[in-house]
Amino acid sequence: MARQVHQAIPAGKEESVHEQPEEAPKGWARWGWIILAVVSGVYIVFPEWTDLIPVVGWIDEGIAAIFLTTALSRLGIHIPILDTFLRRKQRKSKNKSSVKDVSRQ
Repeated sequence: MARQVHQAIPAGKEESVHEQPEEAPKGWARWGWIILAVVSGVYIVFPEWTDLIPVVGWIDEGIAAIFLTTALSRLGIHIPILDTFLRRKQRKSKNKSSVKDVSRQ
């Protein structure tokens, strides 16, 4: 009985047999992600002349935020609220791909 409880998956969490944890980058790749995260963070914090034009300022800040969150996630730093939204999207795409795989067989 204790063995079954130990291997139980908590409610709301799904685990896939084929799911493998993403490997953290090493060496120069790691430094590249660190530099991208720092540059994106600095770009977001300090205002520039494009912030005077609302739509253009929003677009470039949004792209910098995407770069920042991508770099942080590749480095293994996860922001809980963003992680929730991104995992929901990944789960939906995995479910669609598993349905396609079953239909092919």
